[in-house]
Amino acid sequence: GPLSLTVSGPAPTAGTISFEIGEFDAVCPPACGTYGFDAGTEITLEANEQLGDFRGWSGDAASPCGTSSSCSYRPRTDQNITADFVARLVVTSSSSLGAVTSAPAGIACPGDCQAEFLFGTTVTLAAVPSNSFLQGWGGACAGDPDPVCSVVMDEYRTAVAWFSRVRIDLYGTSADEWAEAIAADPLVTGGYVLAGSVTDSLVLGSALVPHTSGQELFVARFGADRRVTWLETIGGGGDLRPHALAVSDQDGVLACYVGGSFEGDAEFDGANAENPTGDVNGFVSKHLDEPVPVSAPEWWETFTGNGADNGSRVADLAFQDGRVALTGLIAGQVTLDGTTLGSGAQDNRKHAVDAVFSSAGVMAFAVQHGKATASHAESAAILFTPGGATLGAGFRDDVIDDGGPCTSATNPTTETDAWFYQLSADASTCLPSTLTLLRPTGENRWSALAGGPAGAFLAAGFTRTLETSVTVSEYSAAGTVLWTRDYPASAPPGPFAAAYDASSDQWVLAGSFEGNLVVGGVTHTAVAGRDIIVFRLDQSGDVVSEALVLGGSGDDVVGGPLIPGTGEFFELQSGHAASALAVLDDGTALIAGWTDSPAI
Repeated sequence: GPLSLTVSGPAPTAGTISFEIGEFDAVCPPACGTYGFDAGTEITLEANEQLGDFRGWSGDAASPCGTSSSCSYRPRTDQNITADFVARLVVTSSSSLGAVTSAPAGIACPGDCQAEFLFGTTVTLAAVPSNSFLQGWGGACAGDPDPVCSVVMDEYRTAVAWFSRVRIDLYGTSADEWAEAIAADPLVTGGYVLAGSVTDSLVLGSALVPHTSGQELFVARFGADRRVTWLETIGGGGDLRPHALAVSDQDGVLACYVGGSFEGDAEFDGANAENPTGDVNGFVSKHLDEPVPVSAPEWWETFTGNGADNGSRVADLAFQDGRVALTGLIAGQVTLDGTTLGSGAQDNRKHAVDAVFSSAGVMAFAVQHGKATASHAESAAILFTPGGATLGAGFRDDVIDDGGPCTSATNPTTETDAWFYQLSADASTCLPSTLTLLRPTGENRWSALAGGPAGAFLAAGFTRTLETSVTVSEYSAAGTVLWTRDYPASAPPGPFAAAYDASSDQWVLAGSFEGNLVVGGVTHTAVAGRDIIVFRLDQSGDVVSEALVLGGSGDDVVGGPLIPGTGEFFELQSGHAASALAVLDDGTALIAGWTDSPAI
């Protein structure tokens, strides 16, 4: 009796099926469909490849024809046949830094980095970084920013997953922009907060930082997807710069404390200008990511006066248990929340300054550290100890005798000494009076502090004795030196930042250098100008893995721009880096900085 042959066609570009039923012949596609034939009639099949590769027959032709591209047989039952065409997918990944898998299964690279899929199948590729970042895709997934991409297998395809130990987000225009401080978001896993300044409107990821005039400040909140979810700015026509950032969880609302300097008019409330009487003056402000956005900080304080030279500034901030601490520099005489600090003379007398405010903006105390006559004492970093005391670090070039709690009659043994001081929670006593990094000659300065386990802390800075070095020391909670490491440099480095990674029990260091810098026995050479270097240390002070160097054809610097000073060394060390490094819960290190290179 009559039987039927149903020929199902492959995708038009995969290939075709030529078939003969007795004296009748056709090609599918386009002549796909059902045809009648008598039992015992010879049927001839042939698969013709186009963009697909033939791999066999499906349906009732599978048994008599197998994988032969052409065959003849005499069926005695109804027949349903099709030809299987496939397309090959080849994946490349950075084998030591990440993997790529597929659904349907087939790709598990490194290892299985190529597979065949039925022509027309949609294959989903997933990039899985391993202590790295997905920088992006190439090939069939090019331009897809997500770790998962879809590939339609309608021809031979390739895909490349670019993994790197470093992910770089560059935001810039033809004007000047600086990222100066960064902090991990305490409420959003993988999120972070960035503070910086712009001299023109700037597209910051998914948000626009507006600009009116002068150098304006911004603070922005990023989600784990690197998209801006909240943004505030401060302008006024003058020059505002954020040097420091601290964040906290205020009953489920993100609170950001920003410290820095300003010159000229600054409209903290969006309308009324603060106009410093000196050259450069300092400020601290609090910003909330509230459900109903506002255009001004919740509160702010400035210290203005007759400062000369580099003026006054907030260099670093710390937050603990409802208190925010600031440290920095005052030049001349300033007033902070009604408290007069510094010297009445408008000369080179510079004092280190510390102040503590409540989260509501009520000042608990403000103290200065310096000398009544011309001298220079400066604090670059601050942190809270587990007991609520504040620990500051910086440098001084003379005795401390201005009547504050941390007095010292000891003259530095060198041009400048790296200097610690610890204030009790009420600032009534100094515990201990001083800690000094002693070197026989040269200059020594701390630029960063990081709190670690059991009250231990790390200090990072610069020393120039018989040779120039980046110096890192770990101290116990009692101030005992646990170890010190010097990293020789061929030129004075920029300021370094430090942070503690609790996930690995390691210290993270980041800073800038020019020429050569030796870390862990490896000599690193800057490409041109200054380059950024990042490395990790264990609790014994040993380098965990080879340092990473980021650089281009210009200057690449961690933290804020360099402030003009008196000589090369002072100029380099007067950049702001203490708040320019943060570590997420998963150990990812975040660095804020700037570059004038076309590419980094």
